[in-house]
Amino acid sequence: AAASNAPTLATQFGNANLATIFGTPVGAQPSFSNGVISIGSNTTITGFSFNNVSITNYSTSNVLISNNTFVGSYTNNPTALATAQAFGAINVSANALPAIQLDGVSNLTVTNNTFLYPQVQTYVSQDGRRIVNNVDQGPYPVCNQNNLNNDGTISGTGNTSGLCLSGNAIRLNNNSNVVISSNTVIGALDEGFRINNPSGSLLIDSNTISNMRMGPDSNIGSAIIVGQSQGTSTVAITNNNFSNNSVGVYRIVATATQNNVAPVPGNNVIDPIEIGLCRGTSSYPRTQDLYADPNFSGNCNSPATMNLTVSGNTINLPAINVAGFNQNGDGIDFNIGSNGLLTASVYSNIIQSLGTPGGNDIGDNGLTFDIRGSSRVNLNIYSNTILNSDDAAIGFSLQNTNVNNQPGASTIYIYNNIYGASANISRSLEIDKVSNTGSPVSQFTVANTDPEIRFIVNSRPFNPGSYPILFYNGAPR
Repeated sequence: AAASNAPTLATQFGNANLATIFGTPVGAQPSFSNGVISIGSNTTITGFSFNNVSITNYSTSNVLISNNTFVGSYTNNPTALATAQAFGAINVSANALPAIQLDGVSNLTVTNNTFLYPQVQTYVSQDGRRIVNNVDQGPYPVCNQNNLNNDGTISGTGNTSGLCLSGNAIRLNNNSNVVISSNTVIGALDEGFRINNPSGSLLIDSNTISNMRMGPDSNIGSAIIVGQSQGTSTVAITNNNFSNNSVGVYRIVATATQNNVAPVPGNNVIDPIEIGLCRGTSSYPRTQDLYADPNFSGNCNSPATMNLTVSGNTINLPAINVAGFNQNGDGIDFNIGSNGLLTASVYSNIIQSLGTPGGNDIGDNGLTFDIRGSSRVNLNIYSNTILNSDDAAIGFSLQNTNVNNQPGASTIYIYNNIYGASANISRSLEIDKVSNTGSPVSQFTVANTDPEIRFIVNSRPFNPGSYPILFYNGAPR
């Protein structure tokens, strides 16, 4: 509440009395600006104001970060807050960091903080396979798929180089036993919370996330994204609120540090929640399906297990309503690849809006599930309210295996969900069976007791080959 209440920090150079350092003005949080704070174990950071500051770590356990305000994050090439708030041209740098970036942390709680417009980092996109009319055109950077290259040409016809962008509030790698709760995030770019390879428990609860900005990688763009490629985790994403994605798309950049990167017209496809379990090149080789960051999720060399609950979340992404600037994303997106073992309950989520039905300014599926490769999925979807979507309220993409000659097998139960009127939702359920050269053939069992506005089974040839076996309410389809 006041600098006079600031603590004394024990450092390797002796004690530092922050009350003396900051003085004693009343009514202002003590403030740090323009730097990086590296923390060790048994650390509490509470009651501070950070301006273009990031928190990193070494060998860290038992950490509490609470009741702080983060304006921006560390970078050597900052964008002014007012410019970012106006969705103006931004400065980017390979040296930028999320507001909180912790690696190998255990027993962490991040609660009741406010994050405003983190600074934006550049990174090198990995390559996917560019497939046109079932013909493999070879490697192609994932970050080049989004309409425009940095030289202004249509994707696939001009410059195939370029760097991706990311501006996170919180980024955690190889974490265990983490709570992220009751935080407010405004204006993150591509990912608000980016969590890779959790183990033990992960709880993301009662956070409010708004005005998400869109970078050039439309796959990794999510307000909350959790990826896993190894180990075992128990993940709960509950009671979060998502609203009001921003206008425009920031395209790829040509150099690691660049000024005045302006948003261009396009679709903001930030998904509020995304899960990537074993989402690597073995199951998602196509450029348009793969994550740009090679260090996120990725192939699972052995079985990786996630026990997941997604419940009580509210999604309200109304139409942007600016000519040329549209909204087009899924509500909650699940991607399960080879060697992924998922047990999940998805219930009591409310999807109020994904844009305007019947036009370009509208999201894709309310809930979407890409299940591929030699995965094993047991999924319960119930008591969700999905009031609008441009495609299906609930959509599936089911594909055979091509890894280690092992078939996939999944069981899916759908019941007691509430759907909007047919004017707002074209169909309650769609299942795409995707051809794949893998053998043997994967099997999917779907039991649906909801009333069907319209139900479609599609066969889609991503690659020439066999289709998975689908049993729908006991009968083959």
